[in-house]
Amino acid sequence: SVRLGGVELASALRVIPAIYRNVSAGSCEIDIDAKKRIAIARLRNIWDWPDAWQVGLFEGGCLAFREVGTVRVRLHSICDADLEIKW
Repeated sequence: SVRLGGVELASALRVIPAIYRNVSAGSCEIDIDAKKRIAIARLRNIWDWPDAWQVGLFEGGCLAFREVGTVRVRLHSICDADLEIKW
């Protein structure tokens, strides 16, 4: 795996909830299994397309670490979704 500034993708994903707290009225909780190379991001009260735009953010994050990531969406409502991120 690639490191950016000494950080691996799994470590970078761990700061995502803090980023959402600072820039969004919604929230994100994330569970990460670095050995299995999978994370589940639970997005709540995200009104800017959790099943589209948010997916691209996580895909782009994977690419920044030179990982081919796939993101699957479980949409609970228009503003609530769980994203499964694999890399």
